[in-house]
Formats: sequence, C-alpha cells, structure tokens
Amino acid sequence: MTAQSLEDFERRKGNAVGKLTDLGSQGVGALHLEREIRDLCRGEAALDRAFKFLRGEVLFLEPFLAIKQLIDLLQGIGQHWTPRIQDDEARVVRWLAAESVSILTLKLVAAASAAVTVNRDDWDALVSERLAEGAVPMREMRKISDAVDKYMAGVLAAAKVAPEIRTETIGAFLPEPPQYASSLAELCWRLKSDAPVARALPRQLDLFMFEHLVKCRDIDPLVAGRLGLRAVP
Repeated sequence: MTAQSLEDFERRKGNAVGKLTDLGSQGVGALHLEREIRDLCRGEAALDRAFKFLRGEVLFLEPFLAIKQLIDLLQGIGQHWTPRIQDDEARVVRWLAAESVSILTLKLVAAASAAVTVNRDDWDALVSERLAEGAVPMREMRKISDAVDKYMAGVLAAAKVAPEIRTETIGAFLPEPPQYASSLAELCWRLKSDAPVARALPRQLDLFMFEHLVKCRDIDPLVAGRLGLRAVP
C-alpha cells in the first residue's frame, strides 16, 4: 500500500496533462475572460444578444437550425471586424467569433452523424430540406404552402391572369435552402466518413481559434501533438 499526499497528486496530474491545462475555451483563465467579455457586451445591444445566444440558446437547438443561425451570426460579427484596431470591442468580436466557430464545428459533427444511415442522394435532399426549414418543420410548411397555392390560384384565375404566370407562383411560399446547402452537405458527408477525425475536430478548432484569435499566442508543439494537430502555424 502506498499513501499519496495532495502534493503527490498535483505532481502526477501535472506530469499527465502539463501544458494541456487552461487552453482554448476551457480553464480558469478562459472563465475569467468570458466574464470580462460578458460585461463588455452589455454596452452594445447586438453584441449582448450574440453573447447570450452563444452561452445559452444555441446549445439547445437541433444541429441544422443551430448551424444556420451560427453562420448568420458570424456574418453579422464580420461587420464589426477591424483587424488593425485592438480595443475592447475588438476583444469582444474575437471572442464571439472563436466561440461561434467552436460551437459551429460541434454542431456540424452532430449533423454529420445523421448521414451514417442514408445514401448520398438522400443525404443531399435531407440537408436541403433541413436548412430550408426554420422553427416550423418542413412538413408543416408544405401544408401551408399548398394552401397558399390553392388560394392564389383561385385569385389569379378570377383575375384572368395568364396561365404561365399562375404556374410561376406555385411554391412561392415554400422556403428555399441557403446557397451553401450543397457545400455543407459535402462537408458533413466527409466528416461522417472519418469518425476519428470528426471526433477530434471540435476540440482542435476550439484550441486553434481561442489560442490564436483570442489569446494571440502560439500553440505549444507538445499540445498540438496531443490533440492530433501535425503543425499549427
């Protein structure tokens, strides 16, 4: 039997994880930084909404709806991006961007898991449908769209509108997927084809974004190796 003191435990822990502590979005330092960002965001309504979304609502959304909203959020954050200026707003924007990319990667992997049981054609159709819908499921949107089509067909027929114009209005109420739907379907398909890579990707992106973009420091080669990153510029 061997008795270990608290000092022994801390030493063993340091030997095991060493430089892996307090990296990326995790750790005591990251927690203090998050609190600072929260306080800074309170002075700007748009940034405050973005912070609350990232630290709450988005974590409970299903993957495809979260992906759409995160991409929209990143586009909005980009309007505040000024690389040469290093002030409080720049710190907030960098943190929001890093957190958004980190969560987006996690949601992409979660979405890719649904591709395991379908073929490629069905997967592309599924992604387009899920990205086209919002809070209302697509099956319900189709019912609403069909009802609108019937109503508009009657109105246009009564107004003696040309048949070709009436045909063009069919499906006008049905939502369309965003332009990036096919690219996102391809990305998720590749992720589901390599489970080890997909499993490590969220942690790798989290580390890369927060260390380089937020904390502006290089990643130790030992840390990069432990997380499966061959080279981090």
